Amino acid sequence: MNMKPGHISAHSQHTHSATAVTIHTSRMVYLPQHTLTVSVRSSRAFMGLLLHARSVTEDRVVRGQFTLHPPGTHTLSCLSTADTVTHSEKLLKRNLSFTWRAPAQPSGDLRFYITVVHSYFVYWTRIHSAVVHDGTRKIPTEHDAGQIRMVSGNTPQRFSSHDPIQKFILNTGLNICNYIVDFFSLRCF
Repeated sequence: MNMKPGHISAHSQHTHSATAVTIHTSRMVYLPQHTLTVSVRSSRAFMGLLLHARSVTEDRVVRGQFTLHPPGTHTLSCLSTADTVTHSEKLLKRNLSFTWRAPAQPSGDLRFYITVVHSYFVYWTRIHSAVVHDGTRKIPTEHDAGQIRMVSGNTPQRFSSHDPIQKFILNTGLNICNYIVDFFSLRCF
């Protein structure tokens, strides 16, 4: 599955200097059936989007489900029910929040990917979130922390002491921060 718009003569942008799109998630670790808030923020308004979760190791769509999405968007069922979100109107968008429920079975580490369409001819593809770790697998150790530590404006990630996974991470002394979004190419039929 790719995430490239089917517009005639559309051109993928290879630089993100014209737009800064970030994807933030409410959790860095998830368990089956957990819900996450997925927030998309852009410094420049855009018309269209395509958003879904993908496995880090296999680069395949994860069978989670978007349960809440803002007006002007709707879900698609690419591999499973409501596993993808897209726009339903061309009104300009800048900041959007979605609720995603993890599948009932463990799915491995994942990232959320988005294609953002600025105009009929200009789009950015494969913008992704930081890794959201599968909590049913090995919990990251302090040694692993250097591999998952990411920053965005040097603002530490705020954890809720009510979440048992976040409590574990806090108690082990891991220093997990917000993240930087990277850009890659991705297509969707």
